[in-house]
Amino acid sequence: MKLRKLLFTLLFLICSHELFAQSIYEIEYNYTLNNNVKEAYKAFLYRYEDGTGYIRVRYFDLEKKVDFLVDMDMKENYGRDKDNNLEMNKLYYQGMNPFVIMGDTTFQYSPDVFWFKVNPQTNYFEPWAVMSKDVYDGKQYQGVISNIRLLQQADLTKEFVSQYFVPEDGFYQNLFDTKTRSLTTQQKAIRLHLIVVANTNESSIGSTCAIDKDATKKLFSSVAEFMGIQYDEQIIFGNDFTKDNVDKAMYSLNPGPEDIVVFYYSGHGFSYNNDNNLFPYIDLRDKEFQHYGPPYTYNIEDIFNRIKQKGARLNLVISDCCNTDPTLNNVTSSPMPSTRGSSIGWSMENCRDLFLNPKRMSILMTAASKGQLSAGNGSDGGFFTFQLRQSLEKSFDLNLKEVSWDNILQTAQKQTIDRAGATLCPQLDGKSFAKCAQTPLFRSL
Repeated sequence: MKLRKLLFTLLFLICSHELFAQSIYEIEYNYTLNNNVKEAYKAFLYRYEDGTGYIRVRYFDLEKKVDFLVDMDMKENYGRDKDNNLEMNKLYYQGMNPFVIMGDTTFQYSPDVFWFKVNPQTNYFEPWAVMSKDVYDGKQYQGVISNIRLLQQADLTKEFVSQYFVPEDGFYQNLFDTKTRSLTTQQKAIRLHLIVVANTNESSIGSTCAIDKDATKKLFSSVAEFMGIQYDEQIIFGNDFTKDNVDKAMYSLNPGPEDIVVFYYSGHGFSYNNDNNLFPYIDLRDKEFQHYGPPYTYNIEDIFNRIKQKGARLNLVISDCCNTDPTLNNVTSSPMPSTRGSSIGWSMENCRDLFLNPKRMSILMTAASKGQLSAGNGSDGGFFTFQLRQSLEKSFDLNLKEVSWDNILQTAQKQTIDRAGATLCPQLDGKSFAKCAQTPLFRSL
């Protein structure tokens, strides 16, 4: 049985407001054995913005005289105080399901727990402590961190990455075995058409709509640039936010049969109890005295059907808005600190599998099921938009070999449910609050 000193090289990559949605830290730490000998560890922790990720630990076991490489899944949680109340300034990453890649494969590895807390000077979560509960004696051991390094793309040399990955690993192959196929002449002519409609002048949610607008534009323009295809955009916001301008954008949309169309809406939305529409009506009123109703609204499914009729190969229609009584407003929560970000490149093959797949597909997505509010905050924008964006960017990751729109939607749905569940929503009585119930709704054809 070993007690462990962790010379932990934690590689943690996250990007809160950058395009890249991962974080990598290199951290060195140690555990002291019973004979006061320190056992050295180094590890690689890879975290996505949605709180998922994995950890790889490399160390030499002094008792077994064996070099180990261990892979673990990772789960993110907030800390709790002695009274079991949440401590929102502390996060911990629990290693789970350890698998010995190199070393004694019969050995039962004791998962590590890595703690981060908010640095008040930077307002970022930063590495703070590491500990492990030994699976053999049940004791809790605290490691001593000796070095921390946030890594960027330039740090991911073959020599460094080989400490944690073998050539058969997808991450290794995507970094170093780059045999990217060139686009054909026909593929280079494919155009991504982006229409963004955002109610940025609205007094209560305008700031979150502005974040959604900018992030959505940045994401899809970057996708087109990265793949080397054509791109055009129509961004409707501010004083241009009117139903007439939405009509004009829809009328002028003329995609080719191999093109991509993305329609995105961020603003107020609502539903009627007495109709059969599961998807919301988007609120396109541009003046305070205008009333809810047909002159200033479309059901997002009607927009979806109109875009499908244009005949593009891939259609994405997305709305981040409420889907309930029009007298209730979107929920705005307080911004939360995040971890520092690291930039890392995308997988071209994954982008092509999603955006240049010859299979024709149309997807309708909205932030909340009928009868539900949508939530957001002033740092991330709408929770659904944020989680969908993170899920999509995660699919571009060099770690992944197989990606699909279904997995992207399922992940975004789950993460939105979890994020909204930690937010309080007003109830129909106009006085009480309860945990938000927000389940994104989607349909693919």
